[in-house]
Amino acid sequence: MERRLPLKLSRALAGTLCLLLLAGIGYAAPDRDRSLVLVAGAGSRVAPLTLAQTRRLYLGAPLEKEGQRITPVRNLTDTMLYQVFLQKVMYMSAGRYERLLVSRVFRGGGRRLATVSTHSQLVETLGSDPYAVSYMWEQAALADPNIRIVGRLWQGEVE
Repeated sequence: MERRLPLKLSRALAGTLCLLLLAGIGYAAPDRDRSLVLVAGAGSRVAPLTLAQTRRLYLGAPLEKEGQRITPVRNLTDTMLYQVFLQKVMYMSAGRYERLLVSRVFRGGGRRLATVSTHSQLVETLGSDPYAVSYMWEQAALADPNIRIVGRLWQGEVE
């Protein structure tokens, strides 16, 4: 008569063995730690902005630095980036943010914020306006010579 371990027990042992092997060879989880930064064009004259100033700017409130009006640009090139920006900087959902922007335009008679959907549009927009700012992942900003980091907005683990 042949003796075998029950199926559930053998699977549990196999799983435990895999975990021990992975731990033994120095397995590391994928890097999920990211930084969200405020950026401007490389030739920009924008002075560093605080988180509070950035938040007010993206809520549609006018902001002047050194006598010049700062222009916010919404970066929609990456869904995760936009969600992190809304949650960690603006402290609101996408729906609530959109409603707030629309109501500000109708109540105050202002204009909607400029929006870009590709990296090339972002670089072009920031390069053409020395007082335009946007947000992006720090790694992407450091890799692009046409972009200058103006401030750190958030750093943490992306879920």
